[in-house]
Amino acid sequence: MGGLIRRAARPGTAGLLFAGLCLALATGRSSLASSNGTPRLTGINLSPTQVTLVPGRTQAFVATATYSDNSTKDITAQLTYQSTNPDVATIDAKGVATALTSGDTNIVATDPVSGTTARNKPKLTVAELKSLTLAPASKFVRPGDTLQLSALGTYDDGTTNVDLTNVVSWTSSSKGTIATVSDSPGTKGLVTGLSPGSITVTATEPESRVRSDSSDGKVTVVGALVSISVSPAKRALRVGETTRYHAIGSFAGNVTIDITGDVNWSLSVPAVATIDATGKASGVSLGDTTVTAVDRTTGISSHASAADGVLSVVGAMTSLTISPATLVLATGASSALKATATFAGRSDSFSFGGKVNWSSSNPAVAKVNASGTVSCATVGTAVISAKDPLTGFTSTSSGGDCALTCAGEVVGIRVAPASNVLLPGRTKQMKAFRIFGSGNQVDATKQVIWSSSEPKVVAIVAQGSKAGLATALQPGKSTIIADDPASGLSSDDRGGTDGVLGVPGVAQSVTIFPRPPLGANLAGKVGTPLQMKARVQYQGGLTQGVNALVTWSSSNPAIAVVSNGDDGNPAGFTRFLKPGTVTISIVYPKIEPSPTPAPTGSPGTSPTPGTSPTPAPTPTATPVTLTDSVTITVTR
Repeated sequence: MGGLIRRAARPGTAGLLFAGLCLALATGRSSLASSNGTPRLTGINLSPTQVTLVPGRTQAFVATATYSDNSTKDITAQLTYQSTNPDVATIDAKGVATALTSGDTNIVATDPVSGTTARNKPKLTVAELKSLTLAPASKFVRPGDTLQLSALGTYDDGTTNVDLTNVVSWTSSSKGTIATVSDSPGTKGLVTGLSPGSITVTATEPESRVRSDSSDGKVTVVGALVSISVSPAKRALRVGETTRYHAIGSFAGNVTIDITGDVNWSLSVPAVATIDATGKASGVSLGDTTVTAVDRTTGISSHASAADGVLSVVGAMTSLTISPATLVLATGASSALKATATFAGRSDSFSFGGKVNWSSSNPAVAKVNASGTVSCATVGTAVISAKDPLTGFTSTSSGGDCALTCAGEVVGIRVAPASNVLLPGRTKQMKAFRIFGSGNQVDATKQVIWSSSEPKVVAIVAQGSKAGLATALQPGKSTIIADDPASGLSSDDRGGTDGVLGVPGVAQSVTIFPRPPLGANLAGKVGTPLQMKARVQYQGGLTQGVNALVTWSSSNPAIAVVSNGDDGNPAGFTRFLKPGTVTISIVYPKIEPSPTPAPTGSPGTSPTPGTSPTPAPTPTATPVTLTDSVTITVTR
């Protein structure tokens, strides 16, 4: 005991113990905890480490603590946060940053207990506004009506369609006589039509001073309403199903806009369906009803415009058919399919593509989306089907699927016919086919752009409903070329085939085939027919088969008869009836009605798309009559 007292009494010992205790406390709780075996905090990291936002958008940061035993823990809620540039972005107590205006800032996080600061300071960049566009794209409004415009921003980080309607300031070129645009909170961008005419509306972002383009801000206040049409014009519903109708108004100046909110709706047979003030119709019982829209301001109706809608409430589905039934596409290409349905007790059919569920038998080869657009991913085949979700009825059950071939890439364009002779003034429909690497060929006549190497010889309609229609203008020869914008290939490229049209000059001779050896007769046998052929040669060397363009005759019909194509046999078809010698003759040209003139256009040039060229004037001189004959010895 005395020893213990003596040690305790040593000078400075108690002070040393007290100092050690204070040092342990000053080291922090983690150090003290470490002596008790608890892991101590070694660092804090924030994520993400870099982010770009547009004004108004937010970003939540996450704080992760690392401890001496290499364990980690989310301590986001325990830290305090600071933005080094609060004018650019602010950050709240939960670590959520809000972008304010373009610029850069860093985020600093600190543990208030230990005083530990996060090792990293994430950089937050607020993107710069580059442009403003005004929506909708079509900006029409009636006098007395309103149109809500939206200002959509595009930023330098690629972000688009950021709604800045309530941020920008709105101005108008009008002095309040044609239309006004509101810049008041709650109604910013609201245009009110006053009288017919056009104004320019401009949106300006106040910080960057970026303005919308004047060409994008044209708003037209329409004139007098001329007519109304109901859309869709034809629709089928089952009992209990609904659909939405729209009223489309046609105004002076060929302007059309949706005026659904300005009309009253009615049905000719209310027992079949109901329709509310917004144009929403519901099927009630089987039958047909007319849907009529009447403009509340003018009284003009879709009925008076002969443009009512027809709503049919139908019964059981009897068929579901996809069109086209067969389809060939290149890899990466897509095409829209259509689905058509028929119903019990009805002879008509209805478009049903928007109501079915689409599926592909081989999604790895081809996928089809909810609207029926099919896309090829790789070479192969797939069956595209449609299913009515209400009844489970499928296109497969009625044999109405689409057989799809994904044929790889287009490797060539083929023009058909490859060669043909066309008389002056006559027309010929040329065709173009895409050739795929798989060997498949698909008609692309209406998708290519046509041209003639010699447009003064042969003119051809380049595009439109009559694309590929060639007209012979004057003697000569022209190469017909098809360029395919979709594949970037031409029939003139390697792997393709052009067409060649020859326009003959004056006919110089006509010849019957087959011909006997010189100085001999042809041989024929009773009961064995012979197909004779006629060929004409024109000035310039062109030749053409003219079986149907000559008059055929027999010197002795009791021995042999020859057809002119009017007895069910082809022209030149010869039948031998009994032994003897007979002469078969031809006369060119055959007397026949004059051809119907081709539609008018500009001779000597490739016509405007959708029009037909003008043929060269037909010579008024009487053509030379050409003849030929062959003698046949008929035996048994």
